[in-house]
Amino acid sequence: MIIVLIRTLVLFIIMFFTMKMMGKRYIAQLEPYEFVVSIMIAELATLPLEDTSIPLLYGAICILTILFIEFILSQLQLKNIPLRKFFGGTSIILIENGKFIKKNLEQEKLTINDILEELRSNGNYELEKIAFALLESNGKITVIPKDTNNQKVYLPTSIIIDGEIDKNGLKYINRNTDWLEKQLKKHKIKSTKDIFYAYTDAQGVFQYQLN
Repeated sequence: MIIVLIRTLVLFIIMFFTMKMMGKRYIAQLEPYEFVVSIMIAELATLPLEDTSIPLLYGAICILTILFIEFILSQLQLKNIPLRKFFGGTSIILIENGKFIKKNLEQEKLTINDILEELRSNGNYELEKIAFALLESNGKITVIPKDTNNQKVYLPTSIIIDGEIDKNGLKYINRNTDWLEKQLKKHKIKSTKDIFYAYTDAQGVFQYQLN
């Protein structure tokens, strides 16, 4: 009994520091690969407890290996937008100008009832008042309401992230690199590398934050 208690305490300490190193975001919202990591860590932690013949060190090594892999993936995603989208996913438009986008619902295996229930839980009862509803990579639905003065509302779209051009963002707003270069010249910015983040806002205006 004492051995089991000691093994449990040691694994608890390892798990505690593992989750601390992964950061608060890991606990608050799980993306697909993070969910896999959490399940694997939970399974690996139980093995030495269920079978005392398995050395505790083996369980610790496995957990720390998973932590190391998660750390490497996180660092790679910071530097690589396509990799970030591959592992973390992207936002999917479910409703645009009060209308469901059927192909996106089918792609995400969602029913109209699923979306309506989520919208109602957030106080959105009328589709005609919704400009955009997006399914975020963490599974939550974000709603952008229509303008009360009936002005056209654009979906805020990322253009530059960490100095790298988001080509999908440019494509979505029907712009090209020539347009982007004009925006940089207009704001006296020498290079995209000088920009930490740039996007078009709900009015379609180019906004940016320098490094």
